[in-house]
Amino acid sequence: MICSIRIHLSYIRPLAPLAALILASLLTTSCTKARSQLSAMTPITKAESDSPEDRIQNRGSSSLKSAVATVPAQAFPRETPAPPCWIVYGIDISGSFHSINNAFAQAAKQVEHHAQPGDVWLFRLINNQSYADEASVLVLRCPPPIEDSPNPFDRLAKQRKQAADQEMARLRAAAAQFLLRYQTKASLRTDIYGFLAKAGELLAAAPPGTRKILIIDSDLEDNVAQNPAINLRGVRVTVGWFQGSAQGKATQDLRLSWETKFRKYGATDVMFVDASQAMLENLAFR
Repeated sequence: MICSIRIHLSYIRPLAPLAALILASLLTTSCTKARSQLSAMTPITKAESDSPEDRIQNRGSSSLKSAVATVPAQAFPRETPAPPCWIVYGIDISGSFHSINNAFAQAAKQVEHHAQPGDVWLFRLINNQSYADEASVLVLRCPPPIEDSPNPFDRLAKQRKQAADQEMARLRAAAAQFLLRYQTKASLRTDIYGFLAKAGELLAAAPPGTRKILIIDSDLEDNVAQNPAINLRGVRVTVGWFQGSAQGKATQDLRLSWETKFRKYGATDVMFVDASQAMLENLAFR
């Protein structure tokens, strides 16, 4: 029996090298295909192709700097900031306007919530001499915006941005406090047309691409009857604290008349806001 087994093994043994070659060839072909498929799906980086010893050495600071430098900018998308605004803000202080204190409080809230880097805010009185230089109350010129660094690990850029944000917050708060504390005497007359003429001249000086906004807190009851040239081309007009009266038809006619005039002067958008509307402070910047 033992002899018989030996004979059979002797027959098989010469075939072993051939079988080993066939098996090795099959394994080599399978591994090559697998590697090609894997490389097509996931490119092998240098760090992945290194030996274990190389990987340990590549954990130094130079490797980290190289990795940071090769991060594409698209991986850190940045929001496009809105263009700056030039805002002329007029507050009626005539005796016929019953919301003077509310208008100043509202103006303080507007500038504190909405002033942004690059903006210019010009606050003016609407009185009997609305066109005069003395009608100016406050001019806030916000510093230009600081662009974000494309490198998210730029510590100096972050510090500059933080300092600029703090300065912007300080300016907003100071302007708001000034408007809240501002005191003035009521005017006996209301020069709406003089105010509009001056506002148009101020907004015409805005750089190209700037959003131009005119906010008028007034009852729009003019009793000076000037006739200056008025240019509101490209300006968005918002009439705040617009006073309604028991005479509904008269109020509607007044509103329609002024809306027609604003558009004739070139305004791109006209909106009236009365005291009963919610979220008043946000409507002018919708």
